[in-house]
Amino acid sequence: MIKLILIALFTVLFCSLNVFAQSDWTDSVSKTDKRKASEERDAPALPAANGVQNEETVGPLAQNTEYTSPAATESGPPTREEYNELRERMEMMESDMERIVGEQDELKERSLLDKLNWSGSYRFNFNFFHLTDHTFDKIPGHLVVTGISPTGDREMEAVERGKRNRDDWLAPSWTHRVKLSMTYDFGESLRFYSQLGVYKYFNETLNTIGVIDHGANAYPRDNAFRLERVYFDWFIADWLALSIGRIASPDGPPTELRENTERRSGWGVQMVNATIDTIMATFYLPKKMYLRTFYSPFGTHLNFAMNNEVSLFDDGGFDILHSWGAIFETAIPKMDDSIFQVGFWHIPKFSPRNTPIILPGATDLVYPTDPTGQDLGMFMQANALLQLNNIFNSGLDLFGAYSLTFLNPTEHTVTYNMKMTLDAFNPDGTPVMIGPPIPELQEQLTSTRTDSKQFGMASFEEGAGSKNFGHSIYAGFRYTLPFSETFPTRIGGEFNWGTRYHLAWSHANDQLLNKLGNKGLAFEGYLIQQMVPKHLFCRFGYLEIQRKFIGAFFGETNETDQKIRTIYFLVDLSW
Repeated sequence: MIKLILIALFTVLFCSLNVFAQSDWTDSVSKTDKRKASEERDAPALPAANGVQNEETVGPLAQNTEYTSPAATESGPPTREEYNELRERMEMMESDMERIVGEQDELKERSLLDKLNWSGSYRFNFNFFHLTDHTFDKIPGHLVVTGISPTGDREMEAVERGKRNRDDWLAPSWTHRVKLSMTYDFGESLRFYSQLGVYKYFNETLNTIGVIDHGANAYPRDNAFRLERVYFDWFIADWLALSIGRIASPDGPPTELRENTERRSGWGVQMVNATIDTIMATFYLPKKMYLRTFYSPFGTHLNFAMNNEVSLFDDGGFDILHSWGAIFETAIPKMDDSIFQVGFWHIPKFSPRNTPIILPGATDLVYPTDPTGQDLGMFMQANALLQLNNIFNSGLDLFGAYSLTFLNPTEHTVTYNMKMTLDAFNPDGTPVMIGPPIPELQEQLTSTRTDSKQFGMASFEEGAGSKNFGHSIYAGFRYTLPFSETFPTRIGGEFNWGTRYHLAWSHANDQLLNKLGNKGLAFEGYLIQQMVPKHLFCRFGYLEIQRKFIGAFFGETNETDQKIRTIYFLVDLSW
């Protein structure tokens, strides 16, 4: 509207100036001059000295319009300099109009750019690990000659590796990570969000194998950007929103305390701390209450060849795994800066996964074969989180979370055929040597064998139809020291405990350890120092994980005796 008004004013002024230009006049007529011209028009014309009206003196403007310029009657016709001055003023006015119109277009562009927001972070991380491992290893470690067959061949049997005995400081780990985020706000009802990330070791590129999709971005690999988040939120009504994509599921509460940032996800880590592709509906209830429901399918499609596009739709004989759940959130009365969540996750039929794994002793990645059925069992999880931030403005934050896992395996399994190459030894422990009778040309006898493992859903070793429970507790605190508001110093501590059949949808943190999924104990203490307000901080900490059992959603859960400790230091820059 403003632009149209300005254009109209410019058109009127331009036409008026053209009239002045055609009559060779440059001075504008004031209101007083207009009245004087009107009086002269109504009065009888005075003859010139020779009795003839002087057209050169009166000019065409006085003859053709109702106004007579005083400049014409008093000063004579305009000079060339006055005409040029008028022309310059006209050009300046035209330039001003173009500038005003251009500024309006620029404001529109800025309005569009204001809806597009970029942010990112860079993190440097140093870890110094210590490992203590006294696990009794049941995996075959070598072969022992037990006799000679009638055909003259050696008869050998595999011997388990036995108890491990490690107590080592491992090589330091230097890693860095970059994340780039982009959001676009379409208005009141639609928003798009995406995030890319790179995570790698210093001066090293790894092709990490055996990593499933929901943890693909949690381990140092190469220098390629990978998709961490991409989804849209559609606010259908005041009480309903729909989200589709790779949603913001990891790094939810209470992770923001340890990460020294704002809350970045709606899902508490006691329920999920992994990247999940899902369809989610959020119901906004009265009194700041929310109900989030989701559905997430897990497929196992085969790679397709360019000359056989039909294989693109081949699932390899593995059914889709369907999972769904919900989480309810509210705040504690009279404590607005608090979080209370209750969640539920259900997989009614845990179908076999075409997921490769690395088995101890195997030389290659092992893929499953021969599923005996498409229903390995049923999984359910219930969880709760209570988080109190800045209690009574004291700077103290507290949280506690609990998770209950229920597993009901069936008799169905899949098979992993593991190829192993083992060295052969005599009964007295000396290696079995083969080759010419010259010692320098001999080599130790080895044998390659295939060891088949049948795996079912977690806890399948308890028997088909068994009902098995897992429990976990996650608790901690953070306290902001009352020294400086601009450069705050914070201290914190966290505790984890998990039983044999506790399962967590989680991946490793920046210390390359998954303490949320640990079946045992974990302790962590840290200090956070803000270096540049809102942008740069460092964290120094100690983390210890004591593993009592090793296992996941799939396969056996075995006893272990491991302690992993790390002293770490990280610097985080965000913008």
